[in-house]
Amino acid sequence: MQPRTYTWTLSNDMGKFIEAFEWTHFLTLTTKHPLSTKSARRLGEKLHNQLNYNNVTSTTLWVAEPFDTKEGEHIHALVALDGLPLRHTKNYILKACTNAMGLRFKNDMYTTVIDYKKGLGANSYIAKYLYRKNADWDIYLPGVINL
Repeated sequence: MQPRTYTWTLSNDMGKFIEAFEWTHFLTLTTKHPLSTKSARRLGEKLHNQLNYNNVTSTTLWVAEPFDTKEGEHIHALVALDGLPLRHTKNYILKACTNAMGLRFKNDMYTTVIDYKKGLGANSYIAKYLYRKNADWDIYLPGVINL
């Protein structure tokens, strides 16, 4: 009898790692304007900073996804919020997204905020972009403000 062999990819392993966190929401931030990789990174940092405000702490994992149909990128993120009643979280996140984008792009931004449910695949969806060519992503831990 031959031993069993298992094949794992970095994406699968990272998806399992991501699933271990206690995420509260899955986000998508899209603008009408092209978003370069550098500006996507700035947006990810600003989003995390905006989420960590007024005794609320956040773990934020974001990935910049290149558009298939146009130039530029948009961001997907997983967020774990602590210190805020659940009934206020979606509005809090939407306000943080608006503040992160800045007033100049306020009306040109499309944001979706979905309650995170383990096992539905958001972790794998994000993990598949982490190892793509020219990908950019980061994870920010609670209470860490990025300057």
